[in-house]
Order: sequence, then C-alpha cells, then structure tokens
Amino acid sequence: MPADAPNARDHAVLSRYAGSWLVTQDAKTFDQASIPSGDTDVVKLEGRVTRLFYLAPAGKSVLEVQRNYEQALERAGASKLDACADNCGRRNFKPLRDLPANPQLAKVSLEGWTPITLLQQWQETGSERYWYGTLNASGTTLHVAVLSAKPGTIALANKYVATVVEIVEPKAMDSGKVTVDAAALAKGLQAEGRVALYGLFFDTGKATIKPESKPQLDEMARVLQANAGANVFIVGHTDNQGALDANLALSKARAGGDR
Repeated sequence: MPADAPNARDHAVLSRYAGSWLVTQDAKTFDQASIPSGDTDVVKLEGRVTRLFYLAPAGKSVLEVQRNYEQALERAGASKLDACADNCGRRNFKPLRDLPANPQLAKVSLEGWTPITLLQQWQETGSERYWYGTLNASGTTLHVAVLSAKPGTIALANKYVATVVEIVEPKAMDSGKVTVDAAALAKGLQAEGRVALYGLFFDTGKATIKPESKPQLDEMARVLQANAGANVFIVGHTDNQGALDANLALSKARAGGDR
C-alpha cells in the first residue's frame, strides 16, 4: 500500500486495520459532526472531530475489515448505539463520506488511481457495514463511528475495502478569542445606546473577573476615558444554572454592585 498522507496518523484510541493505507485525515479542534443513529435519526455533536479515510490491503472483505474494528471497540468496553450491515436503510452517510477541505494527500497512486479520485468516488452504496457507539477514554466519553464499504471505483471495488473512522470528543468551544476595540465600542454606543461584550470571564458562581479579561477591559477603559462626562450603566449576566435569586445577586455583583 502507498505511504500515508503527510502528517496523518491514527487516532490515539483506535488503530487502523493492519496494513491499511491512511489516504487522508480531517482533524478539527472544534467543529460540528452529524453521526447517523438509526434509520433516519442523526446525532449532532460539537467538539474535537477527527475523521480518517483508510483503504485496506487487497483481498479483504468488507465484513472482515469492519468486524475487526467492532471487536476492538467491544474489547475496549465501547457501548454500541447503532449498527447495520448490507442494508442500512435511509441512514445518511454523506457527512462521513464528504471530502475534507484542502486534504493533505501524498503524491502517489494505487493501480493508477490518485488519492483525490479515490476520495471523490469513495464508497459504493449498498455494500456498507456501519457501527456507532461511545467509548470512555481517560475520563472522556468519545463518540466513534466506523463505516466500511467497497470503493466506488468499479476497477477496485472487488479488491479493496474503504473505511471511514470518525471520532468526536464533545467539548465546549474556546470562547473569548475576539474582543471589540474602543472605536467599535464607541460607535456601537452612539448608534444603539448599548453594546454587549463577550471577552469578560468569571469562574462559575463567582464575581471576580479573571485575568484573561484584561484586553477587553482595556478597550472599555479607553472609551470611558474619552467620554468622561458620559453616564454609563454596566449590567452583568449569568448563565441559567442555579436559582433565580442567586443569579440575580451574582449578576449585580459582576456588574460592580453599588459601586
């Protein structure tokens, strides 16, 4: 089999079928994934998403390749949520098959077929075997989907097996990466009479502002210094966790109380 795509590697929790070619990898630190679960249902997840495209060595069947993945997951204690074989009903596998944007591909070919052509004609509908479930790893619940099928290229369909592995680690997005500068703050206040700021951080249930809020606080200070005669109302907010009375008190404290 050809060499793996540059910088591509197996996910830490699940190895490839032995001898397979890793054609390309699509890894995002934060993205949304749509995983088929049941005939028409889809599980939508957000977090770290890793999708790997493999081609197994010649002469292997879809059953053999897929079952090896499933047995490995079951031995690791994974919980199966959905599975199908040969007739997968109306499950929408398109999100799993979609070609990654700007994939990193090796300059190699397999029996005259380039990696990009293999990916564009990835799998033949009707030969799929699919498994989806969860796996606990280092205190984190991972969602794992494995889809194996014959490649769509007719010349290779009876010789190779294509497999997509998608692993999602649900997590919250890193926020506060964008601040609003003083000029934009002033413009917003003049146009709307108010402006919402999201670069201010507090620990849950606390009113002490965190150090990483400084960039946004500095921009706020510039606006106030340039408009010393302005009357400004500062309003604090909380999430919807906890009792109403406690959250009202916390919102007031975050806004500075009576100061």
